[in-house]
Amino acid sequence: AANTPRITDKGLLIEGQRRNLVASSTVIHSWGQQNGTPSTVANTHIAPDGTTTADTLSNAHIGAESYFHRGAISTTGSTGESFTFSVFLKTLSGSDAVVRWAGSSQITGGVSSCRALFNGWRHCRITGTAQVDNANAWIQINVLSSSSTLAWGAQLEAGGFASSYIPTSGAAVTRNEDRAYIDGLTDKSAYTLYADALGLPANIIANTAIVALNDNSVNNRIDLRRTSGPTLQNIVTAAGGSQAQLTAGAMVPGVPFKAAVRASTNDFQIYMNGVAGGADNSGSVPQNLSRLHVGAIDSGILYAHTYLREIRLYGAAKTNAELQALTAP
Repeated sequence: AANTPRITDKGLLIEGQRRNLVASSTVIHSWGQQNGTPSTVANTHIAPDGTTTADTLSNAHIGAESYFHRGAISTTGSTGESFTFSVFLKTLSGSDAVVRWAGSSQITGGVSSCRALFNGWRHCRITGTAQVDNANAWIQINVLSSSSTLAWGAQLEAGGFASSYIPTSGAAVTRNEDRAYIDGLTDKSAYTLYADALGLPANIIANTAIVALNDNSVNNRIDLRRTSGPTLQNIVTAAGGSQAQLTAGAMVPGVPFKAAVRASTNDFQIYMNGVAGGADNSGSVPQNLSRLHVGAIDSGILYAHTYLREIRLYGAAKTNAELQALTAP
C-alpha cells in the first residue's frame, strides 16, 4: 500500500519502480498449450499468497515436454535491453518444470534458474535480451514428460533480474519505487555508517547504494555501495572532490552481510563481516550532510532491490575494534 514500508521477516524491502507486463498474472490455466499431452485446471491449490489461485499444469505424455505459453506481450524499450520473466512453480509429480522464452519471442537468451522458497514452492526466472526495439515477448513454462506442476504469479518486467511479485488483473500494473530517508540531520566532525543487509542482485546497476548520507546530491556524501562487481565499496566526497574510496569483501546475492565505515579527518576505514577492508589516512569529512537515504544513493536514483535488516548512523568515529565487533557475523 502507498506510504507503507514493506517490512518482512527478512527486513525492509527497498526496490525501484517496476512494471509487470503480464495482464492477469494468476490466470495461467488459459495460456496456449503445445506439444506432449498438456492439460490445465484452474485454482486447484493454495498459492504463495495464501489464496486458492494456483493452477495445475500437467503433461501426461511419456517422452515429450509440454509447453504452456503466453504472448505476444508488447514491451517498450530498445534493442539489447534486458527483460526478466518469472513465475512461482511447485512440482506435484514427476520432474521440475522450467521457464523459457517461446519460439516466437523477440526476447531471447538466458538460462532458467529457480530459488527454493517454502512448502515446495520455487521462484523461477529467466533473463533475456530484446532483439528489436519494442519487442514482443512470448513467455513459456515447460512441463516435462509424465509431470505435473502448480503455477502462479507470472511476471514480465524490464530489468536484469526479477523483482518482487506485482499482482495484475486484466492489465499491466506499475509498482512505484520505495523511498526511505531521514531528513534534518546536523553536521558532525566524524561519522560511522553501519548496514546489515542481504546481498544485492547480481545484475544490478553498478554503484547502487545500500545506505547513503549526503546533501541529496553526489557533491557531499558518505555511502556504502556495490561496485560493478559484487564488491562492497565506500565513497566519501566533499565539495565535489573525492576524499576516500575504500573496498571490502564481496557480497553474495540474497546472503546477509554486515558492513561499517568510519569517516573522520585523515582517518577512513571500512569493515565487512568482521574483516578490515581498505583504509585511507588523508581526506576531509564532508559538510551539510542533512539526509540519510536507506536503500538508495539519493531520491529516485539507484535503488538497492534488497532487504535491509538494520541501518545505524553514529555521529562519532568508531575504533577499529568497534568496527570489527559491529560487523562480526
